[in-house]
Amino acid sequence: MEKQGLVWADHLASDTMERFSLAIMSNTVHGQVALQYKLCLFSKATTFISRWLRVCLADQMSDYLDKSRKIYAAATLECLRRIDFTRSPNLQMLQALLAGAAVVQLHGDTTRSWFLVSLASRAIVALGYHKMMTFDPESDEENEIRRCLYYCYYMDKTLSMLLLRSPSLPQLPFNPADLVYTDPQLPISLHVKILVKLARVQDVALSLVLKDPRPQVLTTKEYMLENIQTELKSIGDEIQQLRYPPSREPSIMIEWDTVDFTFFSIATTVLRLDSSSLHDKTRREKCLRYARKALHSMQACQKHICSTSSITPDYLFWYVAFH
Repeated sequence: MEKQGLVWADHLASDTMERFSLAIMSNTVHGQVALQYKLCLFSKATTFISRWLRVCLADQMSDYLDKSRKIYAAATLECLRRIDFTRSPNLQMLQALLAGAAVVQLHGDTTRSWFLVSLASRAIVALGYHKMMTFDPESDEENEIRRCLYYCYYMDKTLSMLLLRSPSLPQLPFNPADLVYTDPQLPISLHVKILVKLARVQDVALSLVLKDPRPQVLTTKEYMLENIQTELKSIGDEIQQLRYPPSREPSIMIEWDTVDFTFFSIATTVLRLDSSSLHDKTRREKCLRYARKALHSMQACQKHICSTSSITPDYLFWYVAFH
């Protein structure tokens, strides 16, 4: 399923899900810990079924999947309601917060999702994870922390741009995209790394959109725009290199269209931040061209998706954010 792109490379690895499942089935965890584990499991199931629905061709199967998705989503929200997030944070609470934020976002409640991600960001700071410089690949716990960091970063910057609110996660002493381990056999890991890179561009763009009053930001706007445009070009070149030869898996095809849509939407926004583009015909035409490519990518996503009920928010998310 991972090779088909149905398993999203979020903060919950397969090994983590197996450990949580065994703990629940063997009844070795209770109370709040059991609720946190269940929330993560139900969230993962909800996301998995949502992605499966995008490429399911059988109408009867789609109906069963949709019913299952609703059951798992309801169970996730019930766990989220019962968890006490006023307790001292730990890794399991952080994982539960991010899992809850993902399902809430799937339901279109962006504000609540942003709030949960802000709590997750505070938990990361409270636990000191934002200062970690190295991660032992042999350590299961450090791998879980690493995944939480890049996923929280992606969610925090993306949701903040969508809502035009200040992000909650502080600046990290490393490039968050370096935390995403990629595998050529798992194309979805390449997509996630690109999205984290684009989230970094959004973080800079958001500071300009919000007119960050810090002198070092106001006085270096042109320099910052030049840098993120250079970074966008580099990411665009990387996308072109990675997407060929094209995959025959429908879910992977949709994912590349989603990445294209995300890229061109952000590129359009960055160009619009440059006041000189309003007076430069070439830049105006470039901005319009990017906007059209974003629309074309969105239409390509719709073409691959078999029904409106299976359109997932991960690409509608971008459409709302930048239009």
